[in-house]
Amino acid sequence: MDGVTNSGTRYRVDAHGFLKRPDEWDEDFAVANAQAVGITTGLTEEHWRVIRYIRDNYETYGKVPQGFVTCIANNLRLIDLKRLFPAGYHRGACRLAGVSYWTGLSGRRVDLEPAAARDATGERTYRTDSLGFLVEPDGWDEEPRDDVDKGWDL
Repeated sequence: MDGVTNSGTRYRVDAHGFLKRPDEWDEDFAVANAQAVGITTGLTEEHWRVIRYIRDNYETYGKVPQGFVTCIANNLRLIDLKRLFPAGYHRGACRLAGVSYWTGLSGRRVDLEPAAARDATGERTYRTDSLGFLVEPDGWDEEPRDDVDKGWDL
């Protein structure tokens, strides 16, 4: 998915529907994506309080607040949050707020496209995402090599 359009504005989004650049967010983005995250009756003031809280937190601290923190700040229970955002906190509320956990990990967008990491000897390459997690876990070799330290000295 490369874009969502609303009121003549084209928003650049990734394959999961999240804004590629959170600074391009405006309220029209949330309106344009509400149905995609399961909100069929339109955004209520209760929705907007949550969305604006996430947005304000991101703009102030550079990260996405945890779901339970958002609930506490908005006097909600987790079941209330699920009722408001059927797709869930991340895929619903955060998406409509124009940010994601990936964005908020370090206050900048983290690209989850595959990268490469080498083992300690530099001989073997593993495909990883930009956070260092294996993209293909089946490619992991569990057997220790003779020329590499086999354990921790505690």
